[in-house]
Amino acid sequence: SVATGHTNLRAMTPEKWEREQEAMNMLAGLPFIPVDAPGATLGAIAEIIHKENTKGQVGLVIVDHLQAMSIEGGKNESRATQVGAVTRTLKALAGQAKCAILLGAQLNREAGMTDEPQLKHLKESSSIEQDANMVMMIYDPEDKLRPNTRTLFLRKNRSGPVGAVPLVVRLDLSRMTGAERETVKQ
Repeated sequence: SVATGHTNLRAMTPEKWEREQEAMNMLAGLPFIPVDAPGATLGAIAEIIHKENTKGQVGLVIVDHLQAMSIEGGKNESRATQVGAVTRTLKALAGQAKCAILLGAQLNREAGMTDEPQLKHLKESSSIEQDANMVMMIYDPEDKLRPNTRTLFLRKNRSGPVGAVPLVVRLDLSRMTGAERETVKQ
């Protein structure tokens, strides 16, 4: 899976699943900060992170979403230049605060015309693609026979492999989990 660097779920052994579960439990115990204020600025996000970090180490900051942020900058700058400033600043902020920042972003309209989302479908993609350590995309194929399935595509990963992870969606619980896990002995 994505957490352990394995993209072939059938190649997972019980020992590897155990290590993955330990990693997921560790991540679940970290504090996280959702930032969902429409029009939030980089300064406001940085202030929230610094304030929360004085209380203890922040593990994860979730920003929903890039295109809803109020981007400070010159009126003469293009939107792509402004987005690039945001992605670079958030990356630097994550390094300073020693936390992960998950930044939601929209896809271009052309993404609906293909089977699976690709990096080129990210709105203002060049800076997002360049600055991100990882790019994950959730794909909803609108499969009438399997309405509760999605696929998480890891399209960029500076720390390891890329691939796809099947997901099961429980909308009644607001939860997505890995599809039924199969293991084989190696």
